[in-house]
Amino acid sequence: MKALLDFWMLIRAPRPATFMATRVDRLMGRSYSIALLASGVEMSINAFAQYPYLNPWLFWLCYLLVFGGQIYIFISQWFFLGSSTAFAIHAGAVLFCLVVQPWLVTDFNNLPPDFTPWVWWSLGVGAVSAGFALKVWASAFYIFLVPMVWVLIRVTEYGGETTPMHAVQDATYTFLFSAVFTALPQLLRYQAKETDQANQLASENIAKQAYTDAAERELVKASALVHDNVLNTLELAATATTAEQRKNATDAAKAAIESLAQYRRYQKADSESVSAESLFSALTQAIEAKSPGFAVSVELRGELSVPANVASAVTHATIQAVENSVLHAGDCSRRAKLRATSQGIKVVVVDDGVGFRYTQAAKGKLGLKLAVIARMNEVGGEVHIDAAPNQGSTVVIEWSGNE
Repeated sequence: MKALLDFWMLIRAPRPATFMATRVDRLMGRSYSIALLASGVEMSINAFAQYPYLNPWLFWLCYLLVFGGQIYIFISQWFFLGSSTAFAIHAGAVLFCLVVQPWLVTDFNNLPPDFTPWVWWSLGVGAVSAGFALKVWASAFYIFLVPMVWVLIRVTEYGGETTPMHAVQDATYTFLFSAVFTALPQLLRYQAKETDQANQLASENIAKQAYTDAAERELVKASALVHDNVLNTLELAATATTAEQRKNATDAAKAAIESLAQYRRYQKADSESVSAESLFSALTQAIEAKSPGFAVSVELRGELSVPANVASAVTHATIQAVENSVLHAGDCSRRAKLRATSQGIKVVVVDDGVGFRYTQAAKGKLGLKLAVIARMNEVGGEVHIDAAPNQGSTVVIEWSGNE
């Protein structure tokens, strides 16, 4: 049993994890499941017409495996998150019925002249199911294997005893149908993955730019402070005529020198921290650039210096939460609340869109896991997610400066 599970893990196609790839895969799976049931009706008509010539026990086993696999695919795609196992069961059932065809026919002497095994009406879709379930190399092997087995069966008395040329023509048709309709989902998946990677890169760039803007604001504030201190010192020194004025000028000079030293240390440290004010200003611009429809509110209570790694994590997590809302929530109202006190930071991203079931979505949403939760956990922060189908979603990103 373990060897079988290991083999399945080896050949099974990985589930798409990104937004566009998941959506394309779901749309293709649902469309295919409807077409598959339609083909199942045609297969059933031909199967029951041949029932008098077939072994009843083996017939029902084959028929229930194939048609049951089709129903399993439909239910999985429309009522659950989709399952590669359902596609694999259908593909395996088709191959099984093809292989046992010699044992399926019991009255081959009375077979009609135009007899074609009923599994023929499932060969092409069986290969397409293999394309959904298996890795590229495994599905390619299946596509080559099925037509070859079909030729071997078709030229025998159990398969209708047709001419080799006719059998090869049927096999060629099956191969071309399977190859085209299997390659199409693979191509669409690849394009969707490329789109997701481009979107992710764009979000990363926006987050990096937001943090860079925050650091630059801090640098401007520091340089302005130094400028004011130096200018004030020069003015005091130029107008000093009494001992007290000269003392004030001396104190101002010492303060200016200390400001210059701090400024040099600040530059050398390459902006090891930013203020919450600068961070929120940059975040507001980044959110509005990502989605102009977001309503952003900022609340600052007290001064807070945010370490560079924390500011970067908060920025990336916020942008990812914003992007998730834009991509998944649909047409709805969205808002982001940015709040900072001397104790820490709290960012709340809220929408009243379609929502989601977090326990299910977390299984496949790498952006939610890596860019939001894991990134904040690394810097001692926390993420709380409150979401339910048709009830919107709320993502709370928190970091305490005391930790």
